[in-house]
Amino acid sequence: MLLAWTIDNGTSNWSEGLRFVQLLKNSSPDRNLQNKTPYEVLFGEKPRLGLQKTFLPKEVADVLTTEEELESAIREMTGAEDVDDEAMAVPEMTGPEGITDEVMAIPELTGAAEPVAQDVMAVDKEDVAVSADLETGDEESAQSDCSQADPRSQEEENDNTSDDPTVAEHMKKLRACRAEASLGQETSSAQMLSSSNAKQPSLNVGDCVLLPVSEFDRGRLDARNIPGVVSKITEHGAYRIATKHGVVKTAYSRNQLQKADCQILKLQDTNPAVSSFRKIATKHSAHGGQGYAKCACQTSCSSKRCACRKSGTLCHSHCHPKNSKCKNK
Repeated sequence: MLLAWTIDNGTSNWSEGLRFVQLLKNSSPDRNLQNKTPYEVLFGEKPRLGLQKTFLPKEVADVLTTEEELESAIREMTGAEDVDDEAMAVPEMTGPEGITDEVMAIPELTGAAEPVAQDVMAVDKEDVAVSADLETGDEESAQSDCSQADPRSQEEENDNTSDDPTVAEHMKKLRACRAEASLGQETSSAQMLSSSNAKQPSLNVGDCVLLPVSEFDRGRLDARNIPGVVSKITEHGAYRIATKHGVVKTAYSRNQLQKADCQILKLQDTNPAVSSFRKIATKHSAHGGQGYAKCACQTSCSSKRCACRKSGTLCHSHCHPKNSKCKNK
């Protein structure tokens, strides 16, 4: 997605496209979420873009297409003849003095100006009372005043005891949206598990399986699989595999095993000793497993100190090219 964005916009500044790609991901419907977007599941509504964050009504903002129409809409809302750039921006309200005439002219905000001013004055009075208590040394009274004047605790109380029907309706919609998304994820997970079980039926103790050998654990002429038998099924559904040269230390999941077409190995023919898979692969190999052994002996290579004799192989051209005393050839 980011590559497509850089190609479409003819730029190599990929960091500028991160926000667009992230927005596209968060606003794309997901089949596992009942065709809902991740943003909608988290916030209970679709992403707000453009003029939806301004004080303009939704029915007015939806039909605006040009800057002239925006100026005309603001002019009708505020009753001003000329609309400059400052009036088009959303005003910042920092206190009673920071409320502009344009904001006061909006019907929706006119009734909210008085409570804001009263709240600011009430907080100022409480701050003065707390500072006076601190000067007189009355710390307990100051702490109680601070706890009462803490705006965060008051906001939490207001959120918990809010009777606003709009907020209640939004929370109800949000909970319903998340419940549907959770149900969709559970349904999708059950379908994936059912499909996996249909393609790969469970194994039983005694079934013959093939253990894949990675390129790092096998030699050039070694087999790609090692035959084994299911010796135990753990409580978590994992399988313990026994081979001719020992029981593999780690357990396997069903998708890591391939069931053999015939019974290559029986459980009574396996070795009960626990060992790592690499050691088992080395013992199963006819050529010594992964890699090859070589020595740099300066003697006759007649003792176990020689790596080739210790591994049971003959010395070859990669071993001690200038040693003519070698007897392990």
